[in-house]
Amino acid sequence: MTAPKVGQVLEWRRAFTEDDIRAFAELTGDKGRHHLERDEKGRLMAHGLLTATLPTKLGGDLHFIAADMNFQFLRPVYADEELLCRGKVEKAVKETRRWAVTFSFVVTNPKGKTVMKGDTRGVIYRELAPKKAAAAPPPARDRAAFISDAPRARAALVAELSALLPKAATLTPDEVDVLRHILAYGGYGEDGRLRVPSFAVLWGAAQSYVPAVRLEPERVSAAVRLLRRRGVLKAAEDEQHAGGHDVSVVLDADVLRALA
Repeated sequence: MTAPKVGQVLEWRRAFTEDDIRAFAELTGDKGRHHLERDEKGRLMAHGLLTATLPTKLGGDLHFIAADMNFQFLRPVYADEELLCRGKVEKAVKETRRWAVTFSFVVTNPKGKTVMKGDTRGVIYRELAPKKAAAAPPPARDRAAFISDAPRARAALVAELSALLPKAATLTPDEVDVLRHILAYGGYGEDGRLRVPSFAVLWGAAQSYVPAVRLEPERVSAAVRLLRRRGVLKAAEDEQHAGGHDVSVVLDADVLRALA
Protein backbone atom coordinates (compact mmCIF):
# COMPACT_ATOMS: atom_id res chain seq x y z
CA MET A 1 0.00 0.00 0.00
CA THR A 2 1.44 3.37 -1.05
CA ALA A 3 1.30 5.93 1.76
CA PRO A 4 -1.17 8.78 1.17
CA LYS A 5 0.55 12.16 0.86
CA VAL A 6 -0.72 15.61 1.77
CA GLY A 7 -1.58 17.45 -1.44
CA GLN A 8 -2.19 14.24 -3.39
CA VAL A 9 -4.99 14.79 -5.94
CA LEU A 10 -7.36 12.18 -7.39
CA GLU A 11 -9.91 12.71 -10.17
CA TRP A 12 -12.90 10.79 -11.49
CA ARG A 13 -15.28 11.66 -14.33
CA ARG A 14 -18.67 10.17 -15.08
CA ALA A 15 -22.22 10.97 -16.11
CA PHE A 16 -25.34 9.44 -14.59
CA THR A 17 -27.88 8.12 -17.07
CA GLU A 18 -31.64 8.20 -16.60
CA ASP A 19 -31.48 4.46 -15.96
CA ASP A 20 -28.90 5.10 -13.19
CA ILE A 21 -31.22 7.63 -11.56
CA ARG A 22 -34.26 5.33 -11.72
CA ALA A 23 -32.22 2.39 -10.40
CA PHE A 24 -31.00 4.53 -7.48
CA ALA A 25 -34.60 5.53 -6.75
CA GLU A 26 -35.58 1.85 -6.56
CA LEU A 27 -32.55 0.97 -4.46
CA THR A 28 -33.03 3.74 -1.90
CA GLY A 29 -36.79 4.20 -2.02
CA ASP A 30 -36.31 7.91 -2.73
CA LYS A 31 -38.91 8.33 -5.47
CA GLY A 32 -39.37 12.07 -5.32
CA ARG A 33 -41.21 13.41 -8.36
CA HIS A 34 -38.21 15.52 -9.45
CA HIS A 35 -36.14 12.32 -9.77
CA LEU A 36 -38.70 10.38 -11.82
CA GLU A 37 -40.34 13.06 -13.96
CA ARG A 38 -38.56 15.36 -16.43
CA ASP A 39 -38.69 19.11 -15.87
CA GLU A 40 -39.93 21.69 -18.37
CA LYS A 41 -36.61 21.35 -20.25
CA GLY A 42 -36.93 17.58 -20.48
CA ARG A 43 -34.26 16.92 -17.84
CA LEU A 44 -34.20 14.31 -15.07
CA MET A 45 -32.54 15.40 -11.81
CA ALA A 46 -30.10 13.04 -10.08
CA HIS A 47 -30.32 12.33 -6.37
CA GLY A 48 -27.86 14.25 -4.22
CA LEU A 49 -26.54 11.06 -2.68
CA LEU A 50 -26.08 9.57 -6.15
CA THR A 51 -23.79 12.50 -6.93
CA ALA A 52 -22.08 11.81 -3.59
CA THR A 53 -20.97 8.40 -4.86
CA LEU A 54 -18.28 10.17 -6.89
CA PRO A 55 -16.00 11.00 -3.93
CA THR A 56 -16.71 7.59 -2.40
CA LYS A 57 -15.30 6.05 -5.57
CA LEU A 58 -12.06 8.00 -5.08
CA GLY A 59 -11.89 6.82 -1.48
CA GLY A 60 -12.42 3.25 -2.63
CA ASP A 61 -9.40 3.52 -4.92
CA LEU A 62 -7.27 4.08 -1.79
CA HIS A 63 -9.17 1.57 0.41
CA PHE A 64 -10.27 4.52 2.56
CA ILE A 65 -12.75 3.80 5.39
CA ALA A 66 -14.77 6.89 6.27
CA ALA A 67 -15.63 7.94 9.82
CA ASP A 68 -17.73 10.91 8.70
CA MET A 69 -18.60 12.69 5.44
CA ASN A 70 -19.86 16.24 4.97
CA PHE A 71 -21.63 17.33 1.78
CA GLN A 72 -22.84 20.68 0.48
CA PHE A 73 -25.19 20.34 -2.51
CA LEU A 74 -24.95 23.67 -4.37
CA ARG A 75 -26.55 23.03 -7.78
CA PRO A 76 -28.79 20.36 -9.32
CA VAL A 77 -27.27 17.58 -11.38
CA TYR A 78 -29.10 16.22 -14.42
CA ALA A 79 -28.91 12.98 -16.35
CA ASP A 80 -26.12 12.67 -18.96
CA GLU A 81 -24.07 15.62 -17.59
CA GLU A 82 -20.43 14.63 -17.33
CA LEU A 83 -19.23 15.50 -13.84
CA LEU A 84 -15.69 15.91 -12.61
CA CYS A 85 -14.90 14.95 -9.02
CA ARG A 86 -11.56 16.19 -7.72
CA GLY A 87 -10.37 14.93 -4.33
CA LYS A 88 -7.37 16.14 -2.36
CA VAL A 89 -5.56 14.67 0.65
CA GLU A 90 -5.57 17.46 3.23
CA LYS A 91 -4.09 15.49 6.14
CA ALA A 92 -2.36 12.12 6.53
CA VAL A 93 -1.01 11.02 9.91
CA LYS A 94 0.83 7.69 10.22
CA GLU A 95 -0.37 5.54 13.10
CA THR A 96 0.62 2.04 14.24
CA ARG A 97 -1.24 0.05 11.57
CA ARG A 98 -2.94 2.75 9.55
CA TRP A 99 -3.02 6.36 8.35
CA ALA A 100 -5.57 8.86 9.67
CA VAL A 101 -6.62 10.77 6.56
CA THR A 102 -8.73 13.84 5.77
CA PHE A 103 -9.93 14.45 2.19
CA SER A 104 -11.64 17.42 0.60
CA PHE A 105 -13.58 17.08 -2.64
CA VAL A 106 -15.28 19.27 -5.25
CA VAL A 107 -17.65 18.13 -8.02
CA THR A 108 -18.16 20.36 -11.06
CA ASN A 109 -20.53 20.16 -14.05
CA PRO A 110 -19.65 20.60 -17.75
CA LYS A 111 -19.81 24.40 -17.33
CA GLY A 112 -17.20 24.30 -14.57
CA LYS A 113 -19.78 25.20 -11.93
CA THR A 114 -19.48 23.55 -8.52
CA VAL A 115 -22.48 21.30 -7.89
CA MET A 116 -21.23 19.68 -4.68
CA LYS A 117 -18.31 19.97 -2.27
CA GLY A 118 -17.36 18.58 1.10
CA ASP A 119 -14.82 16.68 3.15
CA THR A 120 -14.39 13.38 4.93
CA ARG A 121 -12.26 11.92 7.72
CA GLY A 122 -11.29 8.29 8.09
CA VAL A 123 -8.48 5.74 7.98
CA ILE A 124 -6.48 3.70 5.49
CA TYR A 125 -5.06 0.46 6.87
CA ARG A 126 -1.58 -0.56 5.79
CA GLU A 127 -1.51 -3.93 4.09
CA LEU A 128 0.57 -6.78 5.44
CA ALA A 129 3.04 -8.38 3.06
CA PRO A 130 1.06 -10.73 0.80
CA LYS A 131 1.64 -14.36 1.55
CA LYS A 132 3.13 -16.20 -1.35
CA ALA A 133 1.53 -19.44 -2.41
CA ALA A 134 3.56 -22.56 -1.71
CA ALA A 135 5.05 -24.21 -4.76
CA ALA A 136 2.73 -26.89 -6.09
CA PRO A 137 4.04 -30.48 -5.94
CA PRO A 138 5.25 -31.63 -9.34
CA PRO A 139 3.05 -34.12 -11.22
CA ALA A 140 3.80 -37.79 -10.56
CA ARG A 141 5.15 -38.28 -14.09
CA ASP A 142 7.82 -35.65 -13.38
CA ARG A 143 8.90 -37.14 -10.06
CA ALA A 144 12.17 -38.48 -11.45
CA ALA A 145 13.02 -35.03 -12.80
CA PHE A 146 12.12 -33.47 -9.46
CA ILE A 147 14.38 -35.87 -7.57
CA SER A 148 17.28 -35.18 -9.88
CA ASP A 149 16.79 -31.42 -9.59
CA ALA A 150 16.17 -31.37 -5.80
CA PRO A 151 19.83 -30.81 -4.76
CA ARG A 152 20.13 -27.73 -6.98
CA ALA A 153 16.74 -26.40 -5.84
CA ARG A 154 17.64 -26.97 -2.19
CA ALA A 155 20.99 -25.22 -2.59
CA ALA A 156 19.32 -22.20 -4.22
CA LEU A 157 16.67 -21.97 -1.49
CA VAL A 158 19.18 -22.35 1.33
CA ALA A 159 21.41 -19.66 -0.20
CA GLU A 160 18.48 -17.26 -0.48
CA LEU A 161 17.28 -17.81 3.09
CA SER A 162 20.82 -17.70 4.50
CA ALA A 163 21.22 -14.26 2.93
CA LEU A 164 17.96 -13.12 4.57
CA LEU A 165 18.91 -14.17 8.10
CA PRO A 166 21.24 -11.21 8.84
CA LYS A 167 18.49 -8.85 7.67
CA ALA A 168 15.79 -10.28 9.92
CA ALA A 169 16.16 -7.66 12.64
CA THR A 170 13.29 -9.10 14.69
CA LEU A 171 15.07 -12.43 15.26
CA THR A 172 17.14 -13.09 18.35
CA PRO A 173 20.66 -14.56 18.01
CA ASP A 174 19.37 -17.86 19.40
CA GLU A 175 16.62 -17.99 16.80
CA VAL A 176 19.13 -17.28 14.05
CA ASP A 177 21.33 -20.16 15.27
CA VAL A 178 18.37 -22.55 15.23
CA LEU A 179 17.43 -21.48 11.71
CA ARG A 180 21.02 -21.92 10.53
CA HIS A 181 20.89 -25.45 11.86
CA ILE A 182 17.74 -26.09 9.88
CA LEU A 183 19.29 -24.66 6.74
CA ALA A 184 22.30 -26.93 7.23
CA TYR A 185 20.31 -30.13 7.73
CA GLY A 186 16.97 -29.49 6.09
CA GLY A 187 15.76 -31.14 2.92
CA TYR A 188 13.86 -29.53 0.04
CA GLY A 189 10.32 -30.92 -0.03
CA GLU A 190 7.99 -31.24 -3.00
CA ASP A 191 5.83 -28.47 -1.51
CA GLY A 192 8.72 -26.02 -1.85
CA ARG A 193 9.49 -25.91 1.88
CA LEU A 194 12.55 -26.88 3.88
CA ARG A 195 11.88 -29.82 6.18
CA VAL A 196 14.05 -31.22 8.95
CA PRO A 197 13.19 -34.86 9.73
CA SER A 198 13.59 -36.38 13.17
CA PHE A 199 13.90 -32.91 14.72
CA ALA A 200 12.16 -34.01 17.89
CA VAL A 201 14.25 -32.13 20.45
CA LEU A 202 13.75 -28.76 18.80
CA TRP A 203 10.06 -29.49 18.54
CA GLY A 204 9.96 -30.48 22.20
CA ALA A 205 8.61 -33.98 21.70
CA ALA A 206 11.56 -36.09 22.86
CA GLN A 207 15.25 -36.07 23.71
CA SER A 208 16.31 -38.44 20.93
CA TYR A 209 17.92 -35.90 18.61
CA VAL A 210 21.03 -33.82 19.29
CA PRO A 211 20.95 -30.50 17.39
CA ALA A 212 24.20 -29.19 15.97
CA VAL A 213 23.65 -25.63 17.20
CA ARG A 214 25.91 -24.39 19.99
CA LEU A 215 23.16 -23.63 22.46
CA GLU A 216 22.07 -25.11 25.73
CA PRO A 217 18.87 -27.18 25.40
CA GLU A 218 16.79 -24.64 27.34
CA ARG A 219 17.94 -21.81 25.05
CA VAL A 220 17.15 -23.94 22.02
CA SER A 221 13.67 -24.64 23.39
CA ALA A 222 13.07 -20.95 24.11
CA ALA A 223 14.20 -19.95 20.62
CA VAL A 224 12.00 -22.59 19.02
CA ARG A 225 8.99 -21.44 21.03
CA LEU A 226 9.51 -17.93 19.69
CA LEU A 227 9.91 -19.18 16.14
CA ARG A 228 6.72 -21.21 16.47
CA ARG A 229 4.81 -18.16 17.72
CA ARG A 230 6.11 -16.13 14.78
CA GLY A 231 4.94 -18.86 12.38
CA VAL A 232 8.45 -19.53 11.09
CA LEU A 233 8.50 -23.13 12.34
CA LYS A 234 5.59 -25.51 11.92
CA ALA A 235 5.15 -29.18 12.68
CA ALA A 236 4.70 -31.28 9.57
CA GLU A 237 1.83 -33.24 11.07
CA ASP A 238 1.40 -35.34 7.96
CA GLU A 239 4.82 -36.84 8.64
CA GLN A 240 4.44 -37.66 12.32
CA HIS A 241 5.17 -41.26 13.12
CA ALA A 242 2.90 -43.46 15.16
CA GLY A 243 4.75 -42.84 18.41
CA GLY A 244 4.57 -39.06 18.01
CA HIS A 245 8.27 -38.64 18.83
CA ASP A 246 9.81 -38.43 15.37
CA VAL A 247 8.36 -35.20 14.04
CA SER A 248 9.42 -33.24 10.96
CA VAL A 249 9.67 -29.46 11.26
CA VAL A 250 8.84 -27.16 8.37
CA LEU A 251 10.62 -23.84 7.95
CA ASP A 252 8.10 -21.43 6.42
CA ALA A 253 10.27 -19.53 3.95
CA ASP A 254 7.55 -16.98 3.19
CA VAL A 255 7.30 -15.91 6.84
CA LEU A 256 11.09 -15.63 7.09
CA ARG A 257 11.13 -13.41 3.96
CA ALA A 258 8.48 -11.19 5.56
CA LEU A 259 10.56 -10.81 8.72
CA ALA A 260 13.49 -9.61 6.66
